[in-house]
Amino acid sequence: MYKVFLNEDNIIEIYNEAGPKTPEEQAETITQVKKLGDQLRGEGKPILIFDDISKMDLPSEQLRKVGSTVEKLLDLDKFALFTTDVQMKIIVKFMIEAGEVLKSKVFNNKEEAIVWLKS
Repeated sequence: MYKVFLNEDNIIEIYNEAGPKTPEEQAETITQVKKLGDQLRGEGKPILIFDDISKMDLPSEQLRKVGSTVEKLLDLDKFALFTTDVQMKIIVKFMIEAGEVLKSKVFNNKEEAIVWLKS
């Protein structure tokens, strides 16, 4: 289960509930984010995304492949991820360093992530 919305700073926020995610759930989230991104782009605003993955289970190989295409599909400007889980940080940082997810950074708290997105 995901919650996707546009906050008062025009940042798309994604919150992931605990439990495994299917590729179909991930695809639905991407669809919702793309719709908000298209709205922002149409208004001449950047596409900034905050994704709280702190409750999310470690992604499967298939989910990692879907996740690595998000940037290309959405033409986003910045993508901030938040988690305190060490294993999840390692996976996300590896994806970023491997060039699978660019314009992205993983953070230990929401406040730092929002500051980076606004910079």
